[in-house]
Amino acid sequence: MNDDQQPNGNPWVKSLLVWGGIFLALLMVVSLFGPRTESAGSIRYSDFRSKIAEGTVSEVQIGEDRIVGKYKNGDTFSTIPIPNDTSLTQLLQDNDVKYAGKAPEEPNLLLYILVQALPFMLILGIAFFALRQVQKGGGSGAMGFGKSKAKMLTERQGRVTFDDVAGIDEARE
Repeated sequence: MNDDQQPNGNPWVKSLLVWGGIFLALLMVVSLFGPRTESAGSIRYSDFRSKIAEGTVSEVQIGEDRIVGKYKNGDTFSTIPIPNDTSLTQLLQDNDVKYAGKAPEEPNLLLYILVQALPFMLILGIAFFALRQVQKGGGSGAMGFGKSKAKMLTERQGRVTFDDVAGIDEARE
């Protein structure tokens, strides 16, 4: 078996598996450090106000872009608030609903760095991968100088005299 051949299978499959593993690891990191979403049933804002008036809402958390609350039976809900609705707090107080403000979520620094660095790392990885594949081609690839399989001839080996070719038919032409 040649030293050039790999007995353990196709190198493209190995490379694909490595890149697939890296991609899955990045997805896991993003999902681990990504923003948390509440699993609540979404309702219309008008329905939210009518549920408060009916007395079925026990508590709410009012955020900048979402209101999350809990019914008296324990189920949760969410809705998108109407900007500048000044009568909401009065409605909540009139119906004895506990309410609190919710601070906006801070952007995740690790996720931000990962998103900013991912394109650069991807381009660098593809370039490295392509360069390795080209270099495997022997002396003919990019950056393949110095990898020629030709042998250097010394003065003793490379000298051809008339006596060496005197009897060969092709030499007479």
